[in-house]
Amino acid sequence: MCKVSVIMPSLNVAAYIGKSLESVMGQTLQDLEILCIDAGSADGTLEIIETLARKDSRIKVIRSDRKSYGYQVNLGMERAQGEYIGIVETDDYIDSGMYETLYESAASAGFPDLVKCGYKAYWTARDGKTVFKERRLSEDPAFYGKTVKPADVPFLATEDWYLWSGIYKKSVVDRKGIRLSESPGAAFQDIGFLHRTNAAAESAVYLDDCLYNYCIDREGSSSNSGRELGYSYYEFHALMQEGWDERTERSLYIRMAKSFVCCCRTFDEKRIADAAFGEQYGWFVDRLREAAAKGQSGTDSLPPGIRKRLQVLLNNPDEVYKQYLHDHRHMLGGTGKFVIFGCGDRGLAAFRALCQRQCVVFAFMDNDARLWGSRLEGIPVLKPQVCVEEDVRYMIANEAHFDKIEEQLLGLGIKKEEIGIFW
Repeated sequence: MCKVSVIMPSLNVAAYIGKSLESVMGQTLQDLEILCIDAGSADGTLEIIETLARKDSRIKVIRSDRKSYGYQVNLGMERAQGEYIGIVETDDYIDSGMYETLYESAASAGFPDLVKCGYKAYWTARDGKTVFKERRLSEDPAFYGKTVKPADVPFLATEDWYLWSGIYKKSVVDRKGIRLSESPGAAFQDIGFLHRTNAAAESAVYLDDCLYNYCIDREGSSSNSGRELGYSYYEFHALMQEGWDERTERSLYIRMAKSFVCCCRTFDEKRIADAAFGEQYGWFVDRLREAAAKGQSGTDSLPPGIRKRLQVLLNNPDEVYKQYLHDHRHMLGGTGKFVIFGCGDRGLAAFRALCQRQCVVFAFMDNDARLWGSRLEGIPVLKPQVCVEEDVRYMIANEAHFDKIEEQLLGLGIKKEEIGIFW
């Protein structure tokens, strides 16, 4: 038995697999096994893995007969011999001390059921440089380093969304029969795994170290596919067939609400007319309304912006589409120059969307004075103000406070028709 079994499912990631696998091979924790499960790559991925396997006996190459991320991870779990299981997605990479830090933290805490750290989202900026942004589960330092029971921490349902930044005790995963859904492709199967794990775990330790590097701009990723709602539907539909106690069911609805909001950020005529989308959309609306009627929705635990957007989405899809068109009217029209209000994830997403439409973004704005005078994607970050440029449109890209920011812009004298909201 080794300390950690690292599962690495792959399919046509030749541009990334070398760096990803070498980051695991180079871990300061040497007592680990590396299970590479390839699902029939045709771009040279498997050949790269096999070449590296000849250099490191800890690498075991496993060929999957199914193109399913969930099936591949489950196959790895069946073969794993470690005390803990870790998962690294093969278009990402990890810091050299990640598994040593996680395992030593587990040992110090009496070997809890799981240990998780934060991560760094990264992408390639317009100038070709790699940009990193740290992401943690909580802004409260007191949350980290102590042993807790995940089911007793309500905000994990909205913040703990990634399985790859942690290690999970193999004996618990096996005893509880926790596995990923085996739907085709690589899409959102971690939803079910995380909910089942957090429900089953009696003990967990969370660290504020950001040790996993997560690529957010790879073309073809499930999060950028336009089919997110269908993937989410599959996961939650399966979870709803399982029996949960009242507290865990409430957590399930909270997770469902956030996923619904995140999967409905874009609308167009084709999507609205699609029968499958309408059926899936209606299923989420019905389930979340039923939860609210039972007092189980847990919407008070959602971040304010998610809660506000959810109220919009619980309307008829046609009405939601009209609201979407109104909020995005300037971006969809592709006219004029844009100022993006918000320098977080939504601001970056708005920037990429506007660039794809050949729009001109000449400034960011933010209420965080520490950002004023800096640059994001090579573009200046300004304090909130009226810009003197002609034909300026203001796109609000802040999920938590979009309504307050709109009031702020109106208070500066900016006309309402010049303001849009990026979902």
